[in-house]
Amino acid sequence: MKAVAMTPNRTFAGYCRAALIAALALLAAPGVHAAKRVALVIGNDSYDTLPDLNNAATDARGMAAKLTELGFDVILKLNASRRGMGRALAEFQGRASAADVGLVFYAGHGIQAEGANYLIPANAQIEVEEDLRYEGLDARDFLRAMKAAGTNLNIVIMDACRDNPLPKRSRSAARGLTVTPVPAGIKGTALVYSAAPGQTAQDGPAGGHGVFTGALLTVLEQPGLKLEEVFKQTAIKVASLTNNKQKPWINSSVTGDFVFNPAVTATRPGPGKRVSSSAAELLFWETIKDAKDGAMFAEFLKQFPNSPLAGLARLKLKALTPAKTAALTPPSMQVEEVDASYVALKTANVRAEPSTAAAKVGRIARDHGVIVTAQTKGGKWLRIKRQGGGVGYIYATLLAEVDAGEIAAWNEARKSKTAAEFATFLRRYPDGHFAARAKRLQAALNPRVAAVNPRKTVDGRRIRPPVVVFPDREPGENFRDCVECPEMVVVPAGSFVMGSTARERQWAIKAGAETQSLEDERLRHDVTIPKAFAVGKFEVTWDEWDACIRDGGCEAAKSVNAGGDEGWGRGRRPAIHVSWDYAKAYVGWLSRRTGARYRLLSEAEWEYVARAGTMTAFNTGNLITPDQANFDGDYTYNGSAKGTSLGKTAPVGSFRPNAFGLYDVHGNVWEWVDDCWHDNYQGAPNDGSAWTAGGDCSNRVLRGGSWFNYPRTLRAAARTYNKPVYGGHNDGFRVARTLSRYAIDTSKTDAGRAVTTTETKVASLTRPKAAVPSAVKPAVGIYPRRAPGESFTDCPECPEMVVLPAGNFLMGATPQGWQWAIEAGAKASQLADERPQHRVTIGAPFAVGKFEVSRDDWEFCIRGGGCLSGGPADRSLERGSGGTLPATNISWRDAMAYIRWLGKRTGRPYRLLSEAEWEYAARAGTTTPFHTGDQILPDQANFDHSYSYNGSPMGDYWGKMVEGGGFPPNDYGLYDMHGNVWEWVADCWHDDYRWAPDDGAAWIKAGNCDRRVYRGGGYDTIPGVIRAANRSATDPNFRDKTIGFRIALSLPR
Repeated sequence: MKAVAMTPNRTFAGYCRAALIAALALLAAPGVHAAKRVALVIGNDSYDTLPDLNNAATDARGMAAKLTELGFDVILKLNASRRGMGRALAEFQGRASAADVGLVFYAGHGIQAEGANYLIPANAQIEVEEDLRYEGLDARDFLRAMKAAGTNLNIVIMDACRDNPLPKRSRSAARGLTVTPVPAGIKGTALVYSAAPGQTAQDGPAGGHGVFTGALLTVLEQPGLKLEEVFKQTAIKVASLTNNKQKPWINSSVTGDFVFNPAVTATRPGPGKRVSSSAAELLFWETIKDAKDGAMFAEFLKQFPNSPLAGLARLKLKALTPAKTAALTPPSMQVEEVDASYVALKTANVRAEPSTAAAKVGRIARDHGVIVTAQTKGGKWLRIKRQGGGVGYIYATLLAEVDAGEIAAWNEARKSKTAAEFATFLRRYPDGHFAARAKRLQAALNPRVAAVNPRKTVDGRRIRPPVVVFPDREPGENFRDCVECPEMVVVPAGSFVMGSTARERQWAIKAGAETQSLEDERLRHDVTIPKAFAVGKFEVTWDEWDACIRDGGCEAAKSVNAGGDEGWGRGRRPAIHVSWDYAKAYVGWLSRRTGARYRLLSEAEWEYVARAGTMTAFNTGNLITPDQANFDGDYTYNGSAKGTSLGKTAPVGSFRPNAFGLYDVHGNVWEWVDDCWHDNYQGAPNDGSAWTAGGDCSNRVLRGGSWFNYPRTLRAAARTYNKPVYGGHNDGFRVARTLSRYAIDTSKTDAGRAVTTTETKVASLTRPKAAVPSAVKPAVGIYPRRAPGESFTDCPECPEMVVLPAGNFLMGATPQGWQWAIEAGAKASQLADERPQHRVTIGAPFAVGKFEVSRDDWEFCIRGGGCLSGGPADRSLERGSGGTLPATNISWRDAMAYIRWLGKRTGRPYRLLSEAEWEYAARAGTTTPFHTGDQILPDQANFDHSYSYNGSPMGDYWGKMVEGGGFPPNDYGLYDMHGNVWEWVADCWHDDYRWAPDDGAAWIKAGNCDRRVYRGGGYDTIPGVIRAANRSATDPNFRDKTIGFRIALSLPR
């Protein structure tokens, strides 16, 4: 390729919208004009979380009209969502198949990060750089679509904003865009940029065109210009208009000629026939006729001043043009005045303007009441009165309207921390916003006691000890089990990647760490926390420690007091000089004091709660400053700013909490965890449990860094250790609590310390015959009887279910099915796991998800606290888009977390299907390889249509998922049992069906439970693999873009 600089340039400073033009062109032969021309045109200028742009939609309309005039079959999308852009690209790929010319035009925000260019959908929710991969569309996707379409001549024009709108929220997002790599196998390229990579370009006045696109549209009017001549003349105009501040640039391998606008208009054959100007006018008019923006009609009049529709366009323009006396607030800032009290649903940033790009001017804590004085046009932002005067803006979804009296009463009840105050609150506001939480807190402060007789025997007969029943706790909930107890926060179940990245370690080395000292943070590995648990909101304070001393529970640890508080003060400062042994004594006392199972966190749990859904070095990002945590501010990490060091502990809660509501996980004091020391993570458990096997238990692990340490030691992944008998002036601890409805039998705990799951002596539980979630009260007839074939949902957020009848079937493959699979390329050894065939009886009706669990379903779980936001599963969901596409990148453990949340949400026994139930549901009464018969066709399921099975016809390979319901259902009314995405089932792996259960139950016994079964095949699977009998299995922690799941529900008899 040759690189050609077309005009001199200086970087344009100031707010702008840049234009990148990547033109990918292959010329079949010089002088040959394209017969079939297809174009996709996208214009996004109205953004949810990024600054709006002036002219992107106008540019898109102008290009659509011009390309239609030049003979292109145009697909036009304005302010498209992530899903809308993806669908439009798929539609373009289909229409452009074997076309002579394919063209994509994009106008809107674009951001360079990690060496890639991301185009931003209108609904993208972007706060930090990490969001780009999941919210944005990689520019390379355009190239991949063109390669897949096989278009002979490919042109991509991206008018993308190069002035990074996340300058303070990104580590690698750079000014301008970079050169987009060209995929191997694409037929020759020419990449043209409106400004050199790394530079920015001017936008142009509102209501007009961007500088580059306006110049390009003018040049396209000239007939007979070749491809490179078009861009060279455009560059000359851009240079003139910007006073040489913008330097278009071309990188080209074009050897032939292509002419956009032939000198002599000729009738082109087929769908690429040149369209008359009236057709272009009609396309433009149909696009804008219902618009509310006068600029659109002004553009129409500019391009078609003599159109028969010009008079109507002028009337529309006049009606939409504001009078001179109109408010000076621009349209994007227009507000509607209101006066109402609201409460923060979670901790929320207050912005100076209604944009996430605006400066932060404050922060509102969860449950804090505010007065809302206005909402912006469209209701996306609410304007609030700020304490101390002035106004600020909060994103509307973070607030809820609540009566001011209720807010005040709620805060009073919470301050009192007494059951009586919560009862008073509930009498006043029985159905209020805080009622459910008030009931839970009231119950927590007044636990029910089933028996109160303290004696061990009555008339010589041994009796059970009292059974204390604790209320259910929801993720995010704060509570105390006693007046002297630490305040706890419930943390949801979820998954994360434990350990440090190579880049993070490199930053630490630059900050002074030795390479060898960081090896203990490796190997990175996935960890799943299977259940919600509670964590101390703060490090254990002197007040809480002294309560243990006074009560005699920490008698052996009185020496901590001898070490003292170093003269810094006690009270709400963290207790220091605490050894691991003394920390264990404290949690033992706390368990006996409350009947709840208190303990130290495991090392995996500590890193999970410290990260709080983030993947960066700190939960504050890849930088941390002295105003965010208590550490030695004379040192920096990754270029962070220095600051004042306290030189001692700070009262807990002096700095902002993380997303889980926990304070001081970075700095203040080191925190003991339960684990023995291991030199690295080789062989570490992946279930979040404490790692006490095979390590050096003469040393115990500490995490989090302290007031005394460098910022690099505060990282979420940083580790150290010490002898369990030692406690220094910067050593403290934080407690965890296992959530259980029933108190431990404290008569069976060790005298000196708590009994934990890592010890051989385990405290027993006393419980009645059945435990029923408090949210669900058993009642006769609470669930209606369901008939086979009936569809239903248990809640608005629940997947739609279909009732399947009881019945029996032959499970496994027939010899004929085997033979066809072998003819299609399978090996006989690969099919042995489908035999022997055996009859299975499903003894009772049960319900099955009508569709695979969707992205919308998964998003509900995240919002409900059952599935971790920001975890690997969430990353696959294109956060903020949701939708009816299947949720993918879901591990077996992720699927189980969703099911637990759904069961708790509804009180119903949701579960995964067993492998036998899955095959029964997939066959839907048939005995053939597919429910469609002995063949399956491209219009019957989503799989790799470029392969055949049993002589079936082939089709085009889509290479992507489809939404649930995209293909016909089977006879049970279930969609996508064959193909689309693989589906996890409950069973452990067995190599064949010898000794398999015949009652449809999940087969766990004697199996390899390090591998879990998944069924049905995916969109990239050949037809022989999507057969009803086909089986596969993998690690339950494995995630892949082709794996999702479907749920089942046991029905009451």
